Amino acid sequence: MKTALTTALRQPAWRNALLVGVIGVIAATTATPAWAQIDKVTPVMPMVHGVLLALSLSFFTITFLWACFKIAIQHAKWSDVAHIFYGGLLAGCASVFAAMLLG
Repeated sequence: MKTALTTALRQPAWRNALLVGVIGVIAATTATPAWAQIDKVTPVMPMVHGVLLALSLSFFTITFLWACFKIAIQHAKWSDVAHIFYGGLLAGCASVFAAMLLG
């Protein structure tokens, strides 16, 4: 008994790839974008941009103050606090980069 799966498995791979490509092109060219929702998103974007910038500033400030506290008060070495400092710096830079992509 032949099923659709066994028939599809016997066909060459290029036919399946061509079929998927044709279906993808047809779907991409006939789809209509949802322009109505853009008006709802536009006022929110400046607020998200501001939140991301504030988040980056707070990440960097907290990690900088924590590293300074550990070094100055608890006499820690830079090698003890470097991984935390670099992690905060990386998180702060990532949120600034995200804000740049939005803005």
